Amino acid sequence: MIQREPIYQGTFLWLKDRVPGLLKASRRPALWTEVPRESQPALFLVAGDMVPTNDPSGVPTMWRLQAEVVLYAHSTDPDLPPSALLNPLIDAVEQALRPEIPGTDQTLGGLVKRAWISGAIETSGDRLGDQGVAFIPLELLVIQEEP
Repeated sequence: MIQREPIYQGTFLWLKDRVPGLLKASRRPALWTEVPRESQPALFLVAGDMVPTNDPSGVPTMWRLQAEVVLYAHSTDPDLPPSALLNPLIDAVEQALRPEIPGTDQTLGGLVKRAWISGAIETSGDRLGDQGVAFIPLELLVIQEEP
């Protein structure tokens, strides 16, 4: 059995502590229209699907816990597009998920076997006026310990 909640909470705290300049961070997502510009940049971690891989040979079950990081950044400067504020936040999430030792896995301090960005990062670009939005898919690999 794995302990899912400590993994999601630990992942949230790991990212929150490593993405500089956040004015709001939460595990309860909100629409960007509900997050005042004075509370941005903002980061939300959303728990997702949980996919087991079972091996009939008796190897412990591997779980891929999916999550999504949602970032909001608001620009009021007419010469500064929101993507210019959003891109450094995306870079910080990517950096937080890089292994501390090259050639090894990022384990989030031993919380998981491996953590990584698992697909395309969707962004609003600069299509929402002063608002920037990014969605970063994550996967967290956890090997179930047998009792």
